[in-house]
Amino acid sequence: MDKLSKKCVLYEMSPLESPESGCFIKVAGTKDSNNEPYLFGRTMFENEIIEDDAPLLLSFLKKCFTGQCEQEYLLDEIDVPFVYQKMFTLLFKNEKGTYCFLRKIVELSGLPDYEIKHIINMMFFGITEDMPICKCRFYSIIALIGIAQNGECASVEELKKYKNNLPIPKLQDIIDKYLISPDDKISDANVSSSDSVMSSKQTIMFESGFERTNDTQKPVSLNSGFIDYNVNENYFESFSSHRIFNIMDLAHFFSSADRITIYIATKKEGSFLFKHDNYVLFSVIRGSRVIRRYSDFLWLQECLIKKYPFRQVPLMPPKCFSVNGHYLSRDSAFLKRRYKGLSRFINAVVRHPIFRDDPLVIAFLTVSTEFSLWRKQTVLSIHDEFQDKIMIEDLGLMFPSNFDEIIMNIKKTIDFQIYNYTKLCLIMDRLLKYQEKSAEDMMLFAFCLNVLADGTKPVLIDGIINDSFSYINKGTFVVSKHFLTAQEFLEEEAKVLSEGILEDLKSQRDNLIAIKNMFDRKDKLDINNIPFLEKRINSNVNKLADLNTRSHLNSLSRDEIEQSIMKDKKLILSQQSRCFSINKCILNELVYFQISQAHIGKLYKDYVQERIKYTELLAENWRSMEIQITSIPFGFV
Repeated sequence: MDKLSKKCVLYEMSPLESPESGCFIKVAGTKDSNNEPYLFGRTMFENEIIEDDAPLLLSFLKKCFTGQCEQEYLLDEIDVPFVYQKMFTLLFKNEKGTYCFLRKIVELSGLPDYEIKHIINMMFFGITEDMPICKCRFYSIIALIGIAQNGECASVEELKKYKNNLPIPKLQDIIDKYLISPDDKISDANVSSSDSVMSSKQTIMFESGFERTNDTQKPVSLNSGFIDYNVNENYFESFSSHRIFNIMDLAHFFSSADRITIYIATKKEGSFLFKHDNYVLFSVIRGSRVIRRYSDFLWLQECLIKKYPFRQVPLMPPKCFSVNGHYLSRDSAFLKRRYKGLSRFINAVVRHPIFRDDPLVIAFLTVSTEFSLWRKQTVLSIHDEFQDKIMIEDLGLMFPSNFDEIIMNIKKTIDFQIYNYTKLCLIMDRLLKYQEKSAEDMMLFAFCLNVLADGTKPVLIDGIINDSFSYINKGTFVVSKHFLTAQEFLEEEAKVLSEGILEDLKSQRDNLIAIKNMFDRKDKLDINNIPFLEKRINSNVNKLADLNTRSHLNSLSRDEIEQSIMKDKKLILSQQSRCFSINKCILNELVYFQISQAHIGKLYKDYVQERIKYTELLAENWRSMEIQITSIPFGFV
């Protein structure tokens, strides 16, 4: 047996096993390196090979070890969700994309040591420190971290199992550490002494599940949609988008949002004179199919407003239209508009990070029995989400100093935005109706051509002037056929755009109206009597000081005043906590609204793509007609 064969036999018998076995590969070179996982070093057998100057064998062994599994656990961009690609962009934006940095990510993932070593041994074999990052390997490592964080074994088998439903790892701490440069932090000297009660890493968990820490950073301008406020340098609170909202969780949230399909049931229910329409709702993620009435939707909206008055509860379509107190007839066009409005409402509910997990919403989408009967049988206690809720730990946190100014600016501009979006909806609806009318005219034109071709047969006498005149009728039928084809394309395009850009514009309009209604409810419900309580406390404190100077007086009066002071202080604390919770909720809703405005870009992108598609189809139709009508005589020789 030659030297190369002996090396191969030795390799097969060595403890260097495949990644699936979970065995760790020892590192040679230093005495204390045997306990470290393999990375940027060599195994004992590799050192032996290199010392014998057999680099060809080393390359062969690495290929034998990694080649058979590499295609199995490396993920392409088409296999991974958009969140993985966003992670790669964010993590390597300010850092050189090397495997040394990627190892830091694995070590800071919060996994147990044995899981970290297992992932490193599996994914970093034969990797040198200065090698550039391979996106496919990065995606695989991120997927393994997510699998391990979910309590599963990080192995190739699990990677194959979850290939079509890859988990989203929790890496927000890593992103915060490497995305925020030291220049982005403001000196502690800018923080007032009143903030000393806050710990340096105090964290607020917003009700939506998104996270914010009170680390001081440079201000960020959150400009999108109708919101346009420039934050000055004193805005040390800096509610930046990646602080209020966990970027990864948010991207995963939008990608995993449910989609509710709704259509009108063919059969009406009720008595002979009072029949009502039913709506069939199908949930894509839950796979549930339920039947609901308009009154059920209205009940759900009222419950959401009662429970979440300081959130943007979606808008409901009207049950019927009235002019000067006279109700208009409910024709098919009205019923179609109403069911589309209900579709916008329920889909906006399931997209919202709070509403989507509310028990009432879940019951609305899953209870298969008649919902009115379920409401009668179920005892429901619905109250304000901030009722009797005291958040003492959050009161020390400072809010944006110009928060009231921000709200006032939004209130001033929101009516203007609603007005313009309403006009956009009306104009787009008019354009689509004009296109539908054009399609009808195309059909009438084709019909007239057919009638004309049939009526001119006795007029044409073949052979008198030219035999080619017999092709006139045939050419007329060809023109009629292509006009009918154009009519079909125009109708189909109008239908697609009506369900696409028109509904998207109406959704944007409804969102703005929901924001306006949220502010109106805030003005009515966000009231307190803190100034009055403070005055009463000061008065009682003065009385108590006066009583203390008169020691001979009864101590009962002193106890009553002290109890009154304590009671008023508790009321102030409760009202301050409620005000803070409401403002935090309002700010959270505004940021959620702004981030959701990214849908506007997709709106117009889809619109342009549909326009291009049908324009090309129409152009091809007219080119085909041009070729086929060449036989029609067009002049005399």
